[in-house]
Amino acid sequence: MANIIKLIIEREYMTKVRRKSFVVMTVLGPLLFVGVFGIIAFLASVNKDNKTIVVYDETSLFVDTFKSDDETNYIYVPTTDIISVIDDVKKNSYYGIIHIPFKYNNIDSIASSVEFLSDDTPSISVTRSIENRIKDKIRDVKLVELGTSSDIVSKASVTVNMRYVNYNGELKNSDIGGIQIAIGAISGILIYMFIFIYGVQVMRSVIEEKTNRIIEVIISSVKPFELMMGKIIGSALVGLTQFTLWTIFSSVIFSFAKGYFGLESPSEQMLADSTPEINNRMQSLLASLFEIDFTLIIGAFLFFFLGGYLLYSALFAAIGSAVDSETDTQQFMLPITLPLIIAMYSGFMVLENPNGPVAFWLSMIPLTSPIVMMARIPFDVPTWEIVLSMVFLIIGFVLTTLLAAKIYRTGILMYGKKPTYSEIWKWIRHS
Repeated sequence: MANIIKLIIEREYMTKVRRKSFVVMTVLGPLLFVGVFGIIAFLASVNKDNKTIVVYDETSLFVDTFKSDDETNYIYVPTTDIISVIDDVKKNSYYGIIHIPFKYNNIDSIASSVEFLSDDTPSISVTRSIENRIKDKIRDVKLVELGTSSDIVSKASVTVNMRYVNYNGELKNSDIGGIQIAIGAISGILIYMFIFIYGVQVMRSVIEEKTNRIIEVIISSVKPFELMMGKIIGSALVGLTQFTLWTIFSSVIFSFAKGYFGLESPSEQMLADSTPEINNRMQSLLASLFEIDFTLIIGAFLFFFLGGYLLYSALFAAIGSAVDSETDTQQFMLPITLPLIIAMYSGFMVLENPNGPVAFWLSMIPLTSPIVMMARIPFDVPTWEIVLSMVFLIIGFVLTTLLAAKIYRTGILMYGKKPTYSEIWKWIRHS
């Protein structure tokens, strides 16, 4: 049995890595990623167009409140009448007008009467910036009325720098929380993507062989279970190969770009040109990185990636064996993809409270644990929880494979009829 599965794995692996699509995507994958990030950065820079906003202040209280910057140019106009100001703004195609009407009442009435005049709806960043500046100015005016200057309030304000210390008295870096969130989120997203990409590849491979009737010849020589396991493991090795090559190519591209364009790494450049405060901040971030156990994270990532892939690929293979075309798979995809979607979206709650009951149980259930546990691991999860999650994932893979094998054994030779859930349940019971 082992030799037969080994032969199927070799066939599946060599067939896929020799395809032009594999070679093209392996080479172009890193370039596409770089291109996507480049396009996003370009669109972000293009989206930050220079805006000119006219300030029509009838109160004369906000003379120094709105100062121009790289994104917004503020122009103060003399107090005449609002109609002529609107005509002038339209003629020059300015972004809009901040109208601060004069009020005889107290300062609070100004806050409720400020208007932004424009034919277009202003962006959230613009409205938030305007509101914050007006709020700060009104606060300063009210402090003066109360006999307290803003300088006194500024001197009285205190910044709290809380230290993070464990029960053994060991000091932790204060920036480690943000880094843990980033690592957990990226790890979960990567596993989610790879399970979907390579799981669907297994399903398509089964459908292709079934549609071409090649499967009838193969089944005469090997057992359905051996064929299914060979296809799953072979595709897993293809995924690992492509992931490894992407990592190598990305490193080479980055090194080439760094040398060719004479670029410094962000940390080197910022440490060289920054102020002492920013320098200390960068040193703190680098110190936080050294506190992360990357050996554990990389090892756990490989395990949960393979475990999650093997579990879901068995289910995808079962779906592929039960239908005659990819179109017919839609009705069976929801029960499989739903746990993945739940795991993905619950990851945000897990990052907020990685040791809560929701995070714990979702990291133990095999259908959700590959994503959720990887989101938790950067947060110093107890070793026994990681081991228990791994054991449950292995058990879940074995049980899922046995279940999928029953569907695969019957469905792989069924043609011309779209099965129902009740028929699939009969295959499971009587196989």
